Amino acid sequence: MNPLTGYNYCKSFTIVHSPDGSQSNYQMKLTIIRGAGTSSTGTLYLDNKSINWPLDIRFTQSDGVTLLPFYRREYDATDGTWWLLIDSIPDPANFTGYVHVGNAAATDASNISTTFGVGMADDFEWGSDEDEIDTSGGNITWAKIAVPNAYARIDTAQCWQGTRSLRLTCVAGKPADAYFTKAVGTDYAINFMVRHDNDSQAVFLHGNGTHIIYAYISPALDLEWYDGANTDTGFNATVSVWEEQEINDINLATPKWDWWWTGTKIANDALCLHGATQNGVIDFENADPGTYHVDSVLVRKWTANEPAFGVWGTWERISPYTGPIIITRPKYKIEVRDANGVLKWVL
Repeated sequence: MNPLTGYNYCKSFTIVHSPDGSQSNYQMKLTIIRGAGTSSTGTLYLDNKSINWPLDIRFTQSDGVTLLPFYRREYDATDGTWWLLIDSIPDPANFTGYVHVGNAAATDASNISTTFGVGMADDFEWGSDEDEIDTSGGNITWAKIAVPNAYARIDTAQCWQGTRSLRLTCVAGKPADAYFTKAVGTDYAINFMVRHDNDSQAVFLHGNGTHIIYAYISPALDLEWYDGANTDTGFNATVSVWEEQEINDINLATPKWDWWWTGTKIANDALCLHGATQNGVIDFENADPGTYHVDSVLVRKWTANEPAFGVWGTWERISPYTGPIIITRPKYKIEVRDANGVLKWVL
């Protein structure tokens, strides 16, 4: 392994293959904690080795120099969430790579487009307050359905991360929609953050011309899906709080889908509404008077048995040593050790 130039430490990691077979261009979610601890599946502790948090973290292939694309979804002073793009996870072998940290000169390399693909993710960090969503200055080309007094716009007053989000406003029963094209398949999940602000009906729709996924937050904050009749999941949203939502295990031919809310599955093999609308699009709609916000929309690769982070190695120092040198002289040799007692040379 050739270490990445300019970084102080590196550590190996593995990604355990999926029994569903080899995977390509798979996004892997990783929680990174700045302080000390024991790294485990999906969680990496940097053990205070970052000196330019959160910019001095890089991931590479097993050669130590071929960079892996990543998107830093959110962070604060102590931790954050990264998504890594792994180009190939073999089966039955595992993927091996390295994380590098500790570079005071590092600049921001987070990139939502290279990690998720053009048109498949948007964090709304573009445009100005009150810009119409179909201005499409971000990574997704958005379209809208908005009648007078109903809006789908960039909003700088609310955001989950960064400085902006998508605001959908419905007035007097006039719905507002923001949508983008996504070819229908079975190998993807749709993950996003939502904030239900008042009496709105926050609707998610995705269809194939025959069946439509129809999931929504009711004005009473009930999480429900609709297939011609309303089904209450028994779970509720929290008013004016950003919460994570994911739709996966999508099979519109069957039809069925699963719904996850803040990490908990709340609907398994939910049914679909019969209809020809929302064909090949992902649609966010506000269908009831009020406002709700959407942020950090990610369309990611998905398989039923997902690959997972496996074994983490130990930290290896990769920068030239510039600290103090302690020389001792035993009876038959001279040992040169650093300040930590690590043997450097024998003379």
